[in-house]
Amino acid sequence: MFLSFQIVTFVAQVNNMQLIIDRGNSFWKIAIFDENNIVFSERLEKVNSLVFDSILNQFNVESGIISSVSYIDEEIIAFLKSKLFLVEFTQQTKVPIQIDYQTPETLGKDRIAAAVGAFSQWGNENCLIIDAGTCITYDILEKGGKYVGGSISPGIQMRFRALNNFTGKLPLIEIKKFENTNGKTTEESILSGVLKGVCFEVDGFISHYTNEINSLKIIFTGGDVVFFDKNLKNSIFVDSNLVITGLKEILKYNA
Repeated sequence: MFLSFQIVTFVAQVNNMQLIIDRGNSFWKIAIFDENNIVFSERLEKVNSLVFDSILNQFNVESGIISSVSYIDEEIIAFLKSKLFLVEFTQQTKVPIQIDYQTPETLGKDRIAAAVGAFSQWGNENCLIIDAGTCITYDILEKGGKYVGGSISPGIQMRFRALNNFTGKLPLIEIKKFENTNGKTTEESILSGVLKGVCFEVDGFISHYTNEINSLKIIFTGGDVVFFDKNLKNSIFVDSNLVITGLKEILKYNA
């Protein structure tokens, strides 16, 4: 679960490390930065104060940020605040980009963090940020750091579950390799509809925005990024740490 004793012994001597916590719909993503370098990362389904106590005992962390799209136990917040300077990321937290959105109070914090992460690395370029997780989000960041909105659609697992939940007989199946478009069984037909369909969708969005916006950089992140990296027609840049990098920049901006 954690880094080896030799590595921990080395990095624990470094000051000014930052704890980054991203509570997504399905997983907790935890990382520790030493400046711009990730020296620890973990992805967990469940956490408690003991998990964070074990991590903090191995690293000299002085500040942190926690972001969540769901509920977080107040005991965890209280514990972290007792150990370090903690920023709780909310819609009121200052960010280093301009948000052009009619309902900013409803804008997902993961979408904001991904946009900040893109801005920190490609601030002089127009960016299409695609985050493929529980949902698939498409967000446009104009060069100079202006977030102008985007789209949300169901993720891969959500599509499989929807077919099972909203029909009487369609089975719930897991993602597996299937390259044909024409399914010969019900399972193959579902795989074709979901996997080919979601790729057609993503490629369609990329083509649309590429035609609308000049010199557009396509940045992909999220839990299903490996699947899309192998199955899209369009060229993309993959950054699995985009959201936590953005949270690190937001922490820096507020600390």
